[in-house]
Order: sequence, then structure tokens, then C-alpha cells
Amino acid sequence: MPTLQKFVNGFSIWLWWLIACTAGLFLGLTFSFFIYSLTNSILTDPSPRMYFYIAFPLVGLTLGFSQWLLIRRYLPQVRRWILANTLSYSLSVILWIFLDPFFESMADNQNTIGIVVVGIASLLLWLVIRRRFTRSLGWAVVSGIVLIAFFYSIRMIGLDLGQSSGKYIVGDHITFAFSTGIPSGVASGILVVLLIGPVLSRDSHLVEGLARLSEVSKFSTRPEIRVAETPPSEPSFVKFILTKIGLPLLTIGVLALILWITGSSYP
Repeated sequence: MPTLQKFVNGFSIWLWWLIACTAGLFLGLTFSFFIYSLTNSILTDPSPRMYFYIAFPLVGLTLGFSQWLLIRRYLPQVRRWILANTLSYSLSVILWIFLDPFFESMADNQNTIGIVVVGIASLLLWLVIRRRFTRSLGWAVVSGIVLIAFFYSIRMIGLDLGQSSGKYIVGDHITFAFSTGIPSGVASGILVVLLIGPVLSRDSHLVEGLARLSEVSKFSTRPEIRVAETPPSEPSFVKFILTKIGLPLLTIGVLALILWITGSSYP
């Protein structure tokens, strides 16, 4: 039972991590879109790069917050994760704009600049969290996986998101969040489960009913105790499975349904 409990808890965290990455990207990009639209209405000739300057810090903030909501119960002093992600994403856009002219002449510019930018930004994140997180280097890799997926995606279709209109506003942002958050969440989520693995077996009361029954059988000598009075363990197990796995799967299904309904203006 403890092994099954730990596996289910780990799988549940992995699913919720996918949702956290997707939701964080969607919220950050949606807020960025409206702020960028407001900026365009105020400034006479805004730079197209303004969208990236807005999107990167906001996505870092919302991603850090959505991920913090999940991991805070497993790690002490984890609030710095939000700050670290915000700073890391902010630095990455500054490095990108600054270093881009130096990489323009390189044939593999598209790949090289992303590795350099994300590597330096992840180093900053590690410096911020290293005194508060155990296995801080692993957590820096977790953030770097999501950041590099976001970096390459935003380079390709970032300005299209900033120019979304009408019914496609929601669909475009959900499409981006799914296409970036799910693949990066799959990879980084596995590492997250490994990093917090030692505490997973304490995360539920799956065997509470069985433990209680075991204690009664071990210490009680009263013949009048009836087995029927012991709470059955099967409903507890079913509730555990529905809560840990059914709920995140339902959430992913709802997000996919919204994406199917809204559609997208780009492939």
C-alpha cells in the first residue's frame, strides 16, 4: 500500500504540474496581451519588442506563482520560487535583446542564443534559491526546461499573440499555453516528482483505515468488537484515486474543451 500510495501521489503531482505550467503561461500571456494593447493605445509608435519586455517578466511571475501553489506543501521556505522565476525570465529577455546582434551572423543562431540565454538565466535562479531549496541545482534545471520551451515558442509566434483580435484572443493564448506548457511540463514534471520523492508517501491518508483496523486487531482482546464497526477502506481508496488523479485529468479535459471551442488564428 505505501508503494501504491507513493506512486499515485507522484503521478498526481506530475499531472498538476502540467496544469500549473499551462495555466501559468496562459495567465501571463493574457495579462501581457492586455497591457501591450493598452501601451499601444497610449504610445504613438511603440517598439514591437515592447511585447517581449512585458511578456517575459509577467510569465515568469505567473508561472512561479502557479507552480508555487503546487510545491509549497512539500518544500519549506519556497516563496522565493516566485521571485526567482520572475527575475530569471526578466533577465532572459534582456539577454536576448542584448545578445541577438552578436548571434545574427551565426548559422545556428536560433539554437545557440537560446542555450546561452537560458543557461545564464537559470544560473541567476539558482543563486536566488540555493540557500532555501535542497537540491537547488535540480530545481534550476526544472525552471530552465520550461524557460527554454517558452523562449523558442515566443520567438516564433510572440508577435502574433500580441496582435490577436476578436474571438481568437482566448484561443491563441490557450493554444500557445498547451503547445508549450504540456511538453515542457512533461519533462520538468518528472524531475519535480524525483526531487520531492522523499515526502510523497506522507501526502495522504490512503492506508488510514487499514492502519486503524490493524491497531484494533493487535491491541484489543474484547470479543464484542465487531468488524462491521470498522470504517471500510475501499471507499477511502476510491476517494483518494478520484481526488489525486480524476480531478487533474478532469481539469485538463476542461482546458482542452475550451481550446477546441475557441480555436486559434495560427497553426
